[in-house]
Amino acid sequence: MNIAILYIATGRYITFWEEFFKSAEKYFITEATKHYFVFTDSQNPIEGEDTERVKRIYQQKLGWPYDTLMRFEIFLKAENELQQMDYIFFFNANMKFIAPVDKNFLPIEKGLLGVKHPGFYMKKRHSFTYETNPNSLAYMPENEGEYYFMGGLNGGKTNDYLKLIHTLDQRIKKDLENNIIALWHDESHLNRYLFENKDTVLVQPENYGVPEGNKKIVNPKIIIQNKNHYRFGGHQWLRGQTDVKITKQAWLWNQFKTICKNKISLILKKILPNPTNYVLLQAGLGNQLYMLSYAYYLKKQGFSNVKMIAFPHKNNKGDTKDRNKRSLLTELPIELGIELSYFAHKYILSALIRIQKIPLYKSIWSKIVNIQKEPQTEWAIYKIATPKIALWSYHIGYYQAHQYISEEFKQKVRTVIRTLVPNNPSYTITENDVAVHIRRGDFLTYGSEIYSKIEIPYYLKALEILKNNLKIENIYIFSDDFEAIKGDIQKINELYNIVLVEEQSVLEDFALLQQFSNFAIGNSTFAWWAAMLATAKNVIVPKKPWKFEMNNMSPYPKKWTQLENK
Repeated sequence: MNIAILYIATGRYITFWEEFFKSAEKYFITEATKHYFVFTDSQNPIEGEDTERVKRIYQQKLGWPYDTLMRFEIFLKAENELQQMDYIFFFNANMKFIAPVDKNFLPIEKGLLGVKHPGFYMKKRHSFTYETNPNSLAYMPENEGEYYFMGGLNGGKTNDYLKLIHTLDQRIKKDLENNIIALWHDESHLNRYLFENKDTVLVQPENYGVPEGNKKIVNPKIIIQNKNHYRFGGHQWLRGQTDVKITKQAWLWNQFKTICKNKISLILKKILPNPTNYVLLQAGLGNQLYMLSYAYYLKKQGFSNVKMIAFPHKNNKGDTKDRNKRSLLTELPIELGIELSYFAHKYILSALIRIQKIPLYKSIWSKIVNIQKEPQTEWAIYKIATPKIALWSYHIGYYQAHQYISEEFKQKVRTVIRTLVPNNPSYTITENDVAVHIRRGDFLTYGSEIYSKIEIPYYLKALEILKNNLKIENIYIFSDDFEAIKGDIQKINELYNIVLVEEQSVLEDFALLQQFSNFAIGNSTFAWWAAMLATAKNVIVPKKPWKFEMNNMSPYPKKWTQLENK
């Protein structure tokens, strides 16, 4: 039996090779003939070259993150020789065998092998850091994924693994063409592929890749050696970020500080109350729903004691016909199991934000009160939330990336709306009717520097596109300011039968919008939410809802049509 071992050791990572090679020879399926393919730029002799089973293949250092991202392309340099093997496995440079690994490791009845990531030992799906950008070919929706596999050890039977290599090489390059790099590079793509082919994957436990010093995972077979350790020069030296190796004394001091920090954290956890995460609730109904969905996302991600907090307004309960008061659904936090509280005074938030400017905030005070404020022009960019060590964390932002919105959350919103708003018998909506929502009002005043004004040519073009997909019967026009859109209404009416939806409350509009299958809407989050909650077939939205570019923004579900609007 011939087994190929793929090993990348560019730059100073060749430091790990000798220990890896000797340990693999001693412990890894000793009855097999092992062939090592070492991709390196080292000019020095390497251990095992005299055996003729170790082949050095020149590979220049590509730099971060390409040294890992492009590894599947790198493997293809040896494709002709790999085709002669029975099995192929890739091992990270800093791995080391410490116990026998026998034939039970091989995917004899399957085609591929994946090893569960030790960083997620005993953790559940909501903790897994899959790729969340729907534009990436590594994307994993919330309803997919069972295991999270480490990128540092994988393999399989030759034909199956070569197919994996070719597929992931192509996907990664396609992502790069679209200026996308998945969150964990090759590992993100590997997890996508192994999920797609899960019936052919032998899942191995975490003890085949245990971080050095980890005591939780029992019976380790292969360890991941600590790159920060002084015996390897330290991580910065390995990466070429410094020419000075870390000393034993400096490493011991760092270890001491880490131990002290962990001990103090454990003590504080025992004596202090559970950390609380507050999400600020502000603005109108559409924005509030994004903030509520973000709070629900944090709760599902395992954040402790998630609550909403709002300013002490008098008019934040109940429904209204005033389009300037798109009120808070007080029932929704109850349905979500999220407590809603209020600042005692409107200036308290300002005082909390100013805490960030006091001396030693990052090192000390942020562990008590942590302010996580969304960057001013990044409100529609998805970022994985990670818990901070603090007694009280305040999350301040709009969180308009659609990835934060779960199907479970949407269903709870629908349930609340059905409870609050009975069906309106005045309107009978068919599958060929179209909802048009034209936002004006506050968009033309204080929001004029932020929001694009979506003009009538956009709506007429959107309706023309919809007309190609269905036989339009009626156009239902919704707006927060019918007086301001009289001219727009007239132009639409020249081409289509229209129905003006007036004199309804905010929630009645919201509920009625959800009955449509077809939408031509502008840049109102109120309308976006209605379309997301509806059983929508066709949704057309402006490609540029704001007056400035926001790189990697993702406010819209992938299936929506984005139409140019200047």
